[in-house]
Amino acid sequence: MTSPTPRAGAMPASVVLLLLWLLATLLNLNKAFHIDDTFHLEAAQWIEHHPLQPMSGTINWGGESEPMHAFNQPPLYFYFIAIVGHFFGYTELPLHLFQSVFTFLCIYFFYRIAQLVQPRHALLLTAFFVLNPAFLVNQNLMVDIPLLSFHLLFIYFLIAPGIRSGWVRYGMAGVFLSVALLIKYTSLPLLALLLLVPLLRKHYAGLLAVLVPIGVLAAWTAFNYAEFGAAHIINRPTNTLTLYGVLRMSALFILCLSTIVPYFLVLALGYPGCWRRYCNILAVITISGFFLVAIAAYQGILDIRIANRVHYAFVTINGLVLTFVLIKETFRYHTDLQKLASDSSIVLLWLLVLAGFLILFAPFMATRHVLLCLPAMLLLTAGALNKLPRLNRGLALFFAFAISLLVGISDWIYADAFRKQAFAIRESLPAQARVWTVGNWGWQWYSRNAGMLPYDEKISEPAPGDYVVIPAHIAQQDVSAQLKLKQVGAEQENGQALTFFSNAPLAGLYTSWEQKIPWNFSKGPIARFKIYRVVQVAD
Repeated sequence: MTSPTPRAGAMPASVVLLLLWLLATLLNLNKAFHIDDTFHLEAAQWIEHHPLQPMSGTINWGGESEPMHAFNQPPLYFYFIAIVGHFFGYTELPLHLFQSVFTFLCIYFFYRIAQLVQPRHALLLTAFFVLNPAFLVNQNLMVDIPLLSFHLLFIYFLIAPGIRSGWVRYGMAGVFLSVALLIKYTSLPLLALLLLVPLLRKHYAGLLAVLVPIGVLAAWTAFNYAEFGAAHIINRPTNTLTLYGVLRMSALFILCLSTIVPYFLVLALGYPGCWRRYCNILAVITISGFFLVAIAAYQGILDIRIANRVHYAFVTINGLVLTFVLIKETFRYHTDLQKLASDSSIVLLWLLVLAGFLILFAPFMATRHVLLCLPAMLLLTAGALNKLPRLNRGLALFFAFAISLLVGISDWIYADAFRKQAFAIRESLPAQARVWTVGNWGWQWYSRNAGMLPYDEKISEPAPGDYVVIPAHIAQQDVSAQLKLKQVGAEQENGQALTFFSNAPLAGLYTSWEQKIPWNFSKGPIARFKIYRVVQVAD
């Protein structure tokens, strides 16, 4: 199936896709390394010099230094970073340009899949896909956008009608899935699709394609035993499954998804037939009301706590509406058993296996996890767009764009706070003094580059007269109780208008729970640092 002919005067799809890619790339281009970026950079630097021992390097990402095989991720993406870093340097510009390649692949192949599954709204769905906080913010130098790009390549090759040879179709899908598995094991549930799609479509020879990722995992496991004597994919931290835990993660999944697609309530205003004639004015009222609450809170007219309760209620209602639309549109189409082999049914399976895996096995819920399910969710709910006038869809897209841009700029400034303060604090202290610091995320990278020493309770030996810098609200190492410290200074990066739509200081976009949804309204400081002097070291 092909896309409908664009109406006269419409911007060509290729131009829209290019503009979406440019927006995403420019927002990330000189962004400071942030959250898990530092782990990936340190892993890549180890791999650059020890390519045959990728899991043996040690990284202090918490209380003490641990070998990389103690952490969750396989190392393929770190090899990519190591190659770019070796030739162009471990700096923001070349590495974020490299990341933009995966951003482009995500945009292009989602659009190609949308052309096959929902051709009428393929371009609009692609805009919704890109213009959400999860996509724009989670680029950084993290694995999620590269992982998503290979998921989309995998799905495209599973359903693309132009590939006549089953061997090529399923073989290429198996190759892209293998790459995804070596980037992150979250790709494991897609093995079920590689088995089910050939079965449902009676392409039985295609079942052999599953041997490609299985073979790759077997080879990777053999490599693990040779390097450190265990299978990495098995010896990883696991969750204890309980009914409460599953229900809680399910609710957090919907909450995160609702926060990154805030426009469903706007779209739903025209969904019931009785409201359709009023949906445009209702959409304007809803969007205006949301931003008026934000403006009133920023100006001090409305208590910011009340504004955040309104925001939480909005997100909750939006999540319920999203769930209702998703269920209704899914069942409206999939009650016919003859359609089990259709592209839409494959998209439904894609959503179910990934969402189920995340709810059951993810250590925590975050927008970057939910991002992997966003393409399937958008495709499955696209039928609701058929019921809405063009203006209503445009208003929803404007709302998505505004929220995404505000949250994206806010996170850029949040990341930059640690880059700026690392050098400013070090320069403010005596040049000859030893300055120790704790803290992960981007702070770990920039504090070391500024000349501070990473503190490890087991091996570091601070002396009287040394300094210790401790950032607030970020994951960090413990400081020994044997150190007697005296606070001699403090610094903070204050909030501003552009950080009011904020996930600081607790990085809500990167990990969320009931009391900490991905972003909120905030006028408070986005980063704080305390500076201590070592007075005494107890025996």
